[in-house]
Amino acid sequence: MLNMRNTTIALAGVIALLAWWHAPWYGYVLAVAGYTLPLAWGSYHIGSNFYIDVITKGPGGATGARAIALTFDDGPANQYTPEILDILKEKDAPAAFFCIGKNIPGRENLLRRIHDEGHLVGNHSYSHHFWFDLFSTRHMRADLRQMDAAVRAVTGLTPRLFRPPYGVTNPNLAKAIRKEGYTPIGWNVRSLDTVINDPVKLRKRIEKALRPGSIVLLHDTIDATLVMLPQLIDGARAAGYAITRLDKMCNIAPYA
Repeated sequence: MLNMRNTTIALAGVIALLAWWHAPWYGYVLAVAGYTLPLAWGSYHIGSNFYIDVITKGPGGATGARAIALTFDDGPANQYTPEILDILKEKDAPAAFFCIGKNIPGRENLLRRIHDEGHLVGNHSYSHHFWFDLFSTRHMRADLRQMDAAVRAVTGLTPRLFRPPYGVTNPNLAKAIRKEGYTPIGWNVRSLDTVINDPVKLRKRIEKALRPGSIVLLHDTIDATLVMLPQLIDGARAAGYAITRLDKMCNIAPYA
């Protein structure tokens, strides 16, 4: 299994062999360069479980149903979150919202509505800083705790499910997740709604990728997502899928 531990062990073995063979200096450079390739791959592929085990799919439902979970990142947003909540309420479809803490001030009513209407609130960091993946573990932990505090002030609950900003993982973040006791959440259906502007193309892409246990990554900050969401829900149900809340589908605790 390709992960950080095994890759590091392999590097140590290669270096030992190079030393035994009295290899030239560039042999060591090539070994280290080769070592960085799986590290980069593991960082940017959230389902690789390279640094830490991440939940990217469910079993399809405890009762054997063809269950899928809808998840929304980056809110709450004044422009789209209310309309998305209206659709989810009309369709009786639960979802998980991985919110950014800095978006909560002034939108506490939206966060409260997400919770009150039966949806799950997850931690997507407080800052969602562009350089978040370069933060120290200590800085990351402070950021995630700040997000928890923002949610707790509004709902009284402390999120335990965490989705990394940009889906990037690394050793510092893995350590922060373990120390804070989060359950890391990824996805296995990436909608690409941040780059696909055509609602029909977006919906068809998602529908084609759906499987029992799918965790669908969406954003409650995108117009195309809002437009195609009713048809996506109806189409998934017509195909035999049950829209199930993430924590119930995966049998995990959403709050501390």
